[in-house]
Amino acid sequence: MTMKDAKLNFVVETATELFIKNSISGVTVKDIAKECGLGEATVYRYFSGKNELIIACALKLQQKVEKIFASGEDEFSSGFEKISRFFHTYRDIFIKKPEMYSFLSEFDAHLIGENENLDEYA
Repeated sequence: MTMKDAKLNFVVETATELFIKNSISGVTVKDIAKECGLGEATVYRYFSGKNELIIACALKLQQKVEKIFASGEDEFSSGFEKISRFFHTYRDIFIKKPEMYSFLSEFDAHLIGENENLDEYA
């Protein structure tokens, strides 16, 4: 992992934590930069704007959920077992990490309100 990748991941992780804690609308790029110990211009070097950063955070959360789901997968599972594990995984995450669902709900509402292109997220 390059230094640039590490810094980008740090910004995304920090932004995700801030969005979960304070809401998407309650956090600015300036807040994220300050929390990261970076200048605002550095954040804009990685992301063209707040919406691009919000999408990066949602994708990172999606990857975490997929990793949790895939950790129990094997080639001998039936279709029913895979679907059952899928729903149990999401239920467990909802119970253990409700803030993730809160973020994702706010994320969807934000993008719809912004009329944002969802090609990156889809």
